[in-house]
Amino acid sequence: AGSAMSSRWARCCPCAFHEEVDERPPRKAGALTKQGDGGRRRWVERWFSLDDRRFLYREGESGDGPVRQAVELTPSCTAEVALDEEGVTVLVVTIPHADLSWYLRPSHGGGLPELRAWQAVLVRAIRPRWTDNRECNVCQGRFGLIRWRHHCRRCGFCVCRACSTSGGGLS
Repeated sequence: AGSAMSSRWARCCPCAFHEEVDERPPRKAGALTKQGDGGRRRWVERWFSLDDRRFLYREGESGDGPVRQAVELTPSCTAEVALDEEGVTVLVVTIPHADLSWYLRPSHGGGLPELRAWQAVLVRAIRPRWTDNRECNVCQGRFGLIRWRHHCRRCGFCVCRACSTSGGGLS
């Protein structure tokens, strides 16, 4: 029964396949090397922390320096591992609503596994939050034993199967 539930399609828009999801707020902290802002190309050590959707960095390599910048992550943000102009693997965090792109490298020899760990926790923070509706967002019918709720992985809304128009994989 568990696998049947986890393989249901979300049907409020053509976007999401349901999977088991860790709903705990994402948290992570550690030193990363960040490329300088405003055309400065040098790399500097910063202390980054993520608490749910609040992502920030501090001066220096420890968590006690002053906050340099803090942003709220939204579903429009991205976190992708890529190669920079020098052919070095970086984590590119794009925050469109703040007009920011942060290029991050692991500190102290963390390598690709460290970047992948940061990417995973950032993707958890970026994804839409599921609404906890007691009724369908389309027909307002109450959910229960007969009418099951289906969450959209792109927008977070709840819909019933009767109101679903399509299903599909996340792009």
